[in-house]
Amino acid sequence: MDDRIDAGGSDGPRAFLRDEHVPVLAVERFDRVVDGDLDLAGRRRRRAAALWRLLLRAPLASDPWLVWYRVLTQFRVHGNAEVRSMTQKTGGKNLARARRSELIGILRARFEANAPRHAQIRWEAVQARLDANAAKVWSLNEMERSGGEPDVVGVDPRTGEIVFYDCSPQSPKGRRSVCYDHEALASRKEHKPRDSATGMAAAMGIVLLTEEQYRQLQQLGQFDTTTSSWVKTPADVRGLGGALFCDRRYDKVFVYHNGAESYYGARGFRGELRV
Repeated sequence: MDDRIDAGGSDGPRAFLRDEHVPVLAVERFDRVVDGDLDLAGRRRRRAAALWRLLLRAPLASDPWLVWYRVLTQFRVHGNAEVRSMTQKTGGKNLARARRSELIGILRARFEANAPRHAQIRWEAVQARLDANAAKVWSLNEMERSGGEPDVVGVDPRTGEIVFYDCSPQSPKGRRSVCYDHEALASRKEHKPRDSATGMAAAMGIVLLTEEQYRQLQQLGQFDTTTSSWVKTPADVRGLGGALFCDRRYDKVFVYHNGAESYYGARGFRGELRV
């Protein structure tokens, strides 16, 4: 068996399991464990390396069935602990492999269709950052499924982080009819909205755009021409009970104030995510 195993390759366990003496069902079960049940946002190499280490721990035997049984048993005992450790690092925020692949395709198509938003940025650089940040991909999915249509708008020159903004033409549909923050939500005695803008943003792993960032976004196109969006409010304004929101009308960007506890069907919020 030693001659068939290449310790230098991440495909070592599969190479052994594809030996002609190992039944097809066993190989399919192994593939399903590696690539399906424990996807971990597509990090194939890391999973394969973990399984390979477990294979090396398995006692050698001449019977391929016995080796397979021992590898799977040790994977259940040791591998799940490694998976839990890796999941804890991302807060358990991992997408299923199929959804992750679908989302990456959506983001890439939007990136390529809106090149002026990120003229000096290559998709390969974005992809590399996404591949290394499973939790951020989860946040992008939350932005996408709530109607935000996130897209790349720049790179932080200091940290190298890729910056995403919600770029939907109107305020994201899945985030409207919310007041500004939890304090405002708690202050309402009746007719409470379902959530607050800052509360939803925190749950999604993003932050509200500032007024300055909102104006930067408006330089990339025309947004909120029929809706409005909460923006991050300065502490002094919030301390007096108010909150700020913005929109675009008459080809101008306007900033308004309102009671933080107010909410409207045409007002949501836009967020920023750094990957």
